[in-house]
Amino acid sequence: MVSNRGDNTATVLDIADPTQASFTVSTGIEPIGVAIDQTTGLALVTNSNTNSNSITSFTASILAAGQLGATSASRGSGPVSLAIDTVNQRAVVANAASSTVTILDTSQDSPVAIASLSGPNQPTSVAFDPINQVFIVTASLGNAIFFVDAQNQQLTPARVGINPTAVAYNYLSSTIVTVNSISSTISVLDITDARVHANMGLKASQLGSIAIHPRTNIAAVVDQANNRLLLIPMPN
Repeated sequence: MVSNRGDNTATVLDIADPTQASFTVSTGIEPIGVAIDQTTGLALVTNSNTNSNSITSFTASILAAGQLGATSASRGSGPVSLAIDTVNQRAVVANAASSTVTILDTSQDSPVAIASLSGPNQPTSVAFDPINQVFIVTASLGNAIFFVDAQNQQLTPARVGINPTAVAYNYLSSTIVTVNSISSTISVLDITDARVHANMGLKASQLGSIAIHPRTNIAAVVDQANNRLLLIPMPN
């Protein structure tokens, strides 16, 4: 699923069968973040506009029919990113405008907000650690990440580089990587001690999203200024 922020829709693609035609479904206003529960097939989309501030959820039947999904409140302003714990059926939403994170119960087709936690200053990105069962949230104005225990509703901070706006996690190597936009750096942490083990400078680059290959531990970083994708081996 791909969010289309400009026309308030999301596009659904079948990557297992590229011959299948894609189709669009309606969302809330300014959809931006997407997460899918691989166990149940539930898809969640964050609607970041201040007149929306909501999460739209799609089930398989709704997606097949191309209909509008169920919408629930995010308990925060400007929800931009989210991740899902498929085992405990929880999701965490980063609300950038209100500097909060929302915990959702995803056990139902329409997720229910069960808590709103303050702490991260302008959170912008979320990843999930399936081993330790914690969410990792960037606090872009706090130069930190927060570990969110959704079951106990607890937050634990850790320092990273300046202005972390995106995060990725490789559970096989215990590697956390943050993209620090203002300083054009990448911070590399080990989740076992939550300390920065390396800061890698990428000058003259406007860095965007990041992902890590679980087997090779290579990070793929969007370099917006130079219209390229950077492939960077992460230290083990």
